[in-house]
Amino acid sequence: MTALQTAVVQQRLMVAALSCNAAPQYNNFVKAYQKDLQASDSALQAYFKRLNGKTGTSDYHAYKTRMANASSMDSIHDITGYCASANAAFEQALGDSKMTLATFVSTAKVDDAFSPCQFRTAGTAAPAPKAAPRAQPVKKVIPAQGSGLAK
Repeated sequence: MTALQTAVVQQRLMVAALSCNAAPQYNNFVKAYQKDLQASDSALQAYFKRLNGKTGTSDYHAYKTRMANASSMDSIHDITGYCASANAAFEQALGDSKMTLATFVSTAKVDDAFSPCQFRTAGTAAPAPKAAPRAQPVKKVIPAQGSGLAK
């Protein structure tokens, strides 16, 4: 999920670099998080290849293109708001030297086709399974067809 969120945020900030004249901020963002961005991108590619070995690479590119196009449409519909939001994001990402990329992207909304996996940690107990209903004991034995019939 973090790799999907990272792609969303990176595409959004890339569009801001072009649409909002924020190339210096985007370059600083990429420099500050370069290793994490590269690792996330590799994880994203591996994810799409795992989903579908035949189309994984093209699915990966399609996802990133779809996120960039969505960001571009957002900027077209409200350039002032888009640029203000992007500038705030750049300030947040670059203003705290202890912020991790995962924390920064954690609130990003991803494509509706993806949802977080449900997982349990070692300390989380699984819910107890419901007991199967008990059958009532048979009170009268009914012979199978053909048995006990007169010849």
